[in-house]
Amino acid sequence: MSKNNSKNQSGIAPGNPDAYRNLFEQSLELLKKKYVPSERVLDLINEYTGKISKNHDYGHDSEFSMKVKSSLLLAALENIMAVQQSVQDELIKVKKGYEEVLSLITHEFKNLLTTAHGYNNLLQKQLNQEKRSDLLTIQKSIERIIIKLFRMIDALLKMSLSEKHILMPDLRLIDIDKDIISTLESELSTDLSSKTMQIKKKIKSNRTMILADEQLIEIVMRNLLENAVKYGEQNTDIEIVVENTAKDLIVSIKNYGSYIPDNICDGIFEKFKTVKLGTINEGTGIGLYNVKNLLRIHNGDITCTSATGNWIKFVIKIPFET
Repeated sequence: MSKNNSKNQSGIAPGNPDAYRNLFEQSLELLKKKYVPSERVLDLINEYTGKISKNHDYGHDSEFSMKVKSSLLLAALENIMAVQQSVQDELIKVKKGYEEVLSLITHEFKNLLTTAHGYNNLLQKQLNQEKRSDLLTIQKSIERIIIKLFRMIDALLKMSLSEKHILMPDLRLIDIDKDIISTLESELSTDLSSKTMQIKKKIKSNRTMILADEQLIEIVMRNLLENAVKYGEQNTDIEIVVENTAKDLIVSIKNYGSYIPDNICDGIFEKFKTVKLGTINEGTGIGLYNVKNLLRIHNGDITCTSATGNWIKFVIKIPFET
């Protein structure tokens, strides 16, 4: 018999029960750590160790006992692998269903919003002709909601594509201040005014041009700034600081609120993670998750820091050359 055949499937030479016993105990520990429901794992371990104990008549350290243990342990592993595969199959089905539903909903939403947008434009023309300034205010509010829904759907589609790793950024040189921050500052002026808030911006960087996808970076910055306005307290400032290192552009966005809870930053970038902030309704839990994904596409990153009951700050890092 060759040397390769002188060992059993566990790699332990016959007649070495101590080594086998250690291997067996280590294997049981590994079984407990498998990513399947813990109750199922424990049931299987109890079942197979119970079967092993029934073979005590053959001697705990006998070669027959070792073979029995080896066979039962392999059977336990196969059972757990089968359970794990079943769980994975279910997750794949759920993921596929989620993607199909998302695609259908976003498609139908876009069709309906396009129609609503067309009617709203006709309404605006009619009101302008009749000089109905009272109704024009309402019409403009409707327009803002429609645009916000368009952007939300676009962000959802980008999130879905980025999760599949098939979202290809359209890279071009953009100015993070002039093309993104200043544009959004103007766009959010009404919301800022309603809460008597101001954006205080400091450009400390000697470089503000980056190679990036303007639409994706706009989604990132809009989400962070809208959150800062939405969750910031009345009569406070939103502080934006633009800095740089030799390789990266650094942008920090800080807003204030007496309701900032302990450990607010823990898991804040996880999908569907929501945080209760004062009396404000919780969000969907996908905005910051999408932000992190879109920055990852640019080889960038985002971090969160906070001071309980005082402020929260997000810092994004984008390399000058992706």
